[in-house]
Amino acid sequence: MFDPLADSENETVIAELTRRSGVNGIDNMLDGFTDIVTSIAKLPRCVNHNDFHSLNVFFRYEKQGPVTYAIDWASIGLGPVGYDCGTLAASGIIRSENEARLIAEIEGHMFTEYLARLSEAGYRHERDVVRLGYLSSIAVFITGYAVAVTMTPEAPAVKRYSGWFGVEGDEFFDELALRLRTFKPLFDEAVSLTRKLG
Repeated sequence: MFDPLADSENETVIAELTRRSGVNGIDNMLDGFTDIVTSIAKLPRCVNHNDFHSLNVFFRYEKQGPVTYAIDWASIGLGPVGYDCGTLAASGIIRSENEARLIAEIEGHMFTEYLARLSEAGYRHERDVVRLGYLSSIAVFITGYAVAVTMTPEAPAVKRYSGWFGVEGDEFFDELALRLRTFKPLFDEAVSLTRKLG
């Protein structure tokens, strides 16, 4: 899926995305993503929903207080610790500009709360281990932004992103550049953690 980043035919469009976003290293994201995937295979596992996005989670106030409900458990299984929380954050960064801006502001708080709830449940994993699992899910979407500029406007992924963003054509390109500028530091953090954790 991410091979177009390494295709020499896409050098011009990747260079233009780099110029518009002001983000360096887009052309090397495939290598970084490969490192992330290799590294998360070594992370501790826990039960994950594995499709824990904002459309599969809702909150209700019951007599005993707020309760979180998750639906669509078809993908349940073992996965890296932290991954589900990352998927919840990532589902916000691919939606509207307002939702992406909100996630940019609160993702650190989301992670901190997830880590605290893991601790309350008895999980004792190092922060960096959980953070890498969390960021690995987000990295998929950030890498997808870079790949989207290499696709035709008719490509299913481009239509999906364009619909979520509510823009097309040159505005779509600019939106991808903005989101890379906002979220690529999280991708870079994941790559850094893979190297630190070995």
